[in-house]
Amino acid sequence: MNQARQLHLHLLGRLVLVAAVVSVAVGALVVHNESARLKDVAKDRAFVRIGTLRVMLLDRLDAGDLSDDEAVEKALKTVAYKGIKVSTGHYVLIRILGPTMQEIARSTDPSHAGIEALEAHVGASTPMAPATGEPQFDDRTIGGRSYIHSVLSLADSEGHVAAWAEGFFSTTPEEDRAAWHRLLVALGVAVGTVLATTALLYPIILQLLHRLARLSVSLLDSNLEMLQVIGRAIAKRDSDTDAHNYRVTILSTRIGEALGLDDATMRSLVKGALLHDVGKIGITDSVLLKPGRLDETEFGVMKQHVKHGLDIVNRSAWLKDSAAIVGGHHEKFDGSGYYQGLKGDEIPFLARIFTVADVFDAVTSHRPYHTPMGFDDAMNLLAAGRGTHFDPAIIDVFGGIARPLFDTYADRDDEGLRNDYAVILQRYYKTDLTAFMS
Repeated sequence: MNQARQLHLHLLGRLVLVAAVVSVAVGALVVHNESARLKDVAKDRAFVRIGTLRVMLLDRLDAGDLSDDEAVEKALKTVAYKGIKVSTGHYVLIRILGPTMQEIARSTDPSHAGIEALEAHVGASTPMAPATGEPQFDDRTIGGRSYIHSVLSLADSEGHVAAWAEGFFSTTPEEDRAAWHRLLVALGVAVGTVLATTALLYPIILQLLHRLARLSVSLLDSNLEMLQVIGRAIAKRDSDTDAHNYRVTILSTRIGEALGLDDATMRSLVKGALLHDVGKIGITDSVLLKPGRLDETEFGVMKQHVKHGLDIVNRSAWLKDSAAIVGGHHEKFDGSGYYQGLKGDEIPFLARIFTVADVFDAVTSHRPYHTPMGFDDAMNLLAAGRGTHFDPAIIDVFGGIARPLFDTYADRDDEGLRNDYAVILQRYYKTDLTAFMS
């Protein structure tokens, strides 16, 4: 997948996400507003009807006598749903409750499709009087249908609560369809607005993304170029060639791939392999360039290159992830190495990978103090250090890929080596631009 296609898909994905978020937000807002509107309608109907009912029963409320069921039911039917249906909806069940919330009278709409489930719910529930005496409204779902439930007080002439009126308000099918229509229209307007905005802004955003991509690639190229410059500077101080850095980077990469490392970890492995000896910049020439074996004091000075390397890479946010190898490439699996004397899994995993590649390349390449080993001798040396110098699991993996690597890269120093290194940079740093940008 090329970078342009990645950018298109990345941008379109974000825009689709924005459209979805806006649609959900608008839908939620419409549903909230519709619910609030219907609740206001239910409140208005309830206050009007209960107010009329109170007037009709005021004498009985003052007397505290609602025992005449026939008179109470007649008043209730007078103000109930009959003849008062509106396009929005109506109360399909209204009942009067006594001071102790016992039912005194009830009026229902028998034509309501969910009346049986509603009456079953009312029969199974225990009504509760509002603690404050204020009107109570809440939403309820009964039998798969939505209702606005209300409880209002019926006060006598002195304002004392003498009874309660409970009602269940249901919207009409026409109102339900109208509410869905309003919701769909609102969603359509929201999505259409996003799409229209996208159509206008997409070319501009895409152009900016392309420019950002070019700048990002340019920045990456600069960082990688500086990485190689540092690597060459190290090589010039140490061996006058950067071939070792390229070889150990390639070998480490092949081991990392065999282990199935993800791309982000592979990028850290590449950086750490190339910069593993960056701290040698801080070692004096008398020690660094001494042709013979170092004495104990000189070796102590040489060990400091690890600390110098960590000081260098930890000052750069982009190079900091190479610290695992820079700081751990001389550790040994049995804890006898340096700089910290780490042991086993205490040694960073990338450092354990690199140590195998570094030693293999060192013994199979020309050095001032030895001639290169053959493949079998090199593998025997690694096998001898299995579990002491090297992580056994990594030695086992390397054993399966070592022969073709030896045949291709042992002691190699030519333009093809650098080309193979460039391929690695392309694969892990430039191919997935979207991942790089994120």
